[in-house]
Amino acid sequence: MQSTQRRTKRHKRRGAEIGRKTLVRVEANSPRLHRAALGCLALLVLFTLLADSLRPRPAGSWGVLQAAAAAGTSSTSAETEAPQQQQEQVLFRHEDSERTSEFWLRSGRQALGQALKVAPITERAKNGIIFIGDGMSLTTITAARILSGQLLNKSGEGEQLSFEQLHNVALVKTYNVDQQVPDSAATATAILCGVKANFYTLGLNANVKLNDTNCARVQRNQVDSILRQAQAAGKSTGIVTNTRITHATPAAGYAHTANRRWECDAQMPRGVLEQAQCKDIARQLVEDEPGSKLNVIMGGGRRCFFGANFVDPGPGAQAGIRQDGRNLIEQWIGQRRANNNHNYAFVNCTRDLRSINVDKTDYLLGLFAYSHMSYEELRDQSRDGEPSLAEMTEVAIKILSKNPLGYLLLVEGGRIDHAHHENVAGVALRETIALSWAVQTARNMVDPADTLLGVTADHAHALTINGLAPRGNPILGLSYFKEHSTQLPYTTLIYGNGPGGAQRPRPDPSQGPNSTDSPYYVQHAAIHQEEAFHDGSDVAIFASGPYAHLFQGVQEQSYIAHVYAYALCIGDYANQPHCKQQQADRPPVTSNDLNLQQPGTFDSAQEASQGRPTVLSGAGPVPFGRPAGFNVATLPDGRGQQAGGRDRSAGGPPLSLGNFPKSAACRSCDLMPIFGLLMLSLLWPLVQLCTVSRANGRHLF
Repeated sequence: MQSTQRRTKRHKRRGAEIGRKTLVRVEANSPRLHRAALGCLALLVLFTLLADSLRPRPAGSWGVLQAAAAAGTSSTSAETEAPQQQQEQVLFRHEDSERTSEFWLRSGRQALGQALKVAPITERAKNGIIFIGDGMSLTTITAARILSGQLLNKSGEGEQLSFEQLHNVALVKTYNVDQQVPDSAATATAILCGVKANFYTLGLNANVKLNDTNCARVQRNQVDSILRQAQAAGKSTGIVTNTRITHATPAAGYAHTANRRWECDAQMPRGVLEQAQCKDIARQLVEDEPGSKLNVIMGGGRRCFFGANFVDPGPGAQAGIRQDGRNLIEQWIGQRRANNNHNYAFVNCTRDLRSINVDKTDYLLGLFAYSHMSYEELRDQSRDGEPSLAEMTEVAIKILSKNPLGYLLLVEGGRIDHAHHENVAGVALRETIALSWAVQTARNMVDPADTLLGVTADHAHALTINGLAPRGNPILGLSYFKEHSTQLPYTTLIYGNGPGGAQRPRPDPSQGPNSTDSPYYVQHAAIHQEEAFHDGSDVAIFASGPYAHLFQGVQEQSYIAHVYAYALCIGDYANQPHCKQQQADRPPVTSNDLNLQQPGTFDSAQEASQGRPTVLSGAGPVPFGRPAGFNVATLPDGRGQQAGGRDRSAGGPPLSLGNFPKSAACRSCDLMPIFGLLMLSLLWPLVQLCTVSRANGRHLF
């Protein structure tokens, strides 16, 4: 008992002594504590003011989302809804200056000043590049423009895609000779050959109709593409696409056939195959001009280049579908050797593409997928995956621009159309943005004084932007009003026909697994079809460079090829007066920005034993093994193959283009990194307090 009392007294004395010493040290450090406390207070005030400034506010100049619609009320007209806007949820706040006349007058004067500076270029074009967005309607461009801004947390309406900055614009009529609403084969024939054609036919005039089995008539009515005319003028040529290289749009540059589906011998009628004059599209690419003389060929579609005795290196290890025993990849390599074209390469993945030396490569065959290449956001971005459309465009220009006589390049963003066929508007818009990236890549590499660059579409799709949505409303979200009869919300983007019309009654797009929150939401369609049909409305062409000013007004689609031929002085326009002008020599693009190295080697005997095709590069063997890391993913309906043979499988998780625009309630979530930095700043004065306390022998807490 006594020992316990003694220990207690001793502890009390020690505690009192420590308390006196601590008080002396704290008093000595009191200025430091005061500064820390004041810092905490100031940062708390700043944080509160910032959070308040981000709080959604009604009325005034803010974009709004109708509160009455969210509450389930209805109205018979937009006029009766307008007074309720003072109580509506905020989406976007535009600049206060936009309410003034001066803002728009000044903007108009600036735009006019820029337009007055644009002078037509009337010297012959050395190079030509034509981009085709398959199915890229005017509505698609508008919606993609808005989405491109909203992915950057802007309202989107005032943004521009890269090709919208080109100075010359015209409207283009897309009908076929026999169809009011066209298909891609006949429209691509018009764009690249300057002659309108019948539905589903390629490289032929309208004397040949779909499924014509008279090969002699097909041969008599062939029309040459501007790619062939460019080759005759000594220019280099190339085709880049993210569809099968034998698909309708790229095939119009080199093939002649009565049915665009005849990509492979397995898809042709026996009676046609027995006629020597008729070949499938893949064979025409490899064996006949102008396909056999193309310097750059990049896309998908390996399945038509070899038969069942070879296994494709892509996902699923599928066999080829050729039935004639040919290996067209080896045949293409053999032709390069026979013609003494030693600087060639075959590649089948991003790693191989980046391994080539563009300064030493004159011929390139790149086949990156069994069927179509993946959607950009589903693309395997590893070195064993598929290159982007922009990267393929860059490599193509570097190879082609070595020719002092110039080049002509076709680049297709073909998967815009495929997403539209499935009514998956979000994917179609993001594919349009990916095409815009490829266009910007080209613009960064070429001289606008000697390169005619155009961006157009082959046809439209029946997509609408509707519902009086306010400014800043998510373009992939719900529209302004509810449907009058059902009181269900509906989306801003709606299709005229397609698989989105399958469910009756129409489901609520704001709820369930297939809601607008899904990145693969299937938009509603008015008419149910297994896949959406095309739209017959006009499309646009945007252009810059020599003679781009000739794209004006409303033109036939076949007019495009004539402008390119005239500007490049090829074909029927080779002897025009401007073609006699001497062009100043310009250095070719030879810089190697991709850190390219020589291709690796492989054991051909081992590859042959595994049943894989042995393929070689002029600079050394290139591996043709299975790319690692591929995972098959499909769109929501679970089908890997859609009607008509369109392969919609793709590798890897959603990538690259970011998330969808956030609603007003989550808009400030995008500034959470800033809030995080502020919180770290708040912690610093607290650390100072803790440091003072620990220096005095005690923890603050």
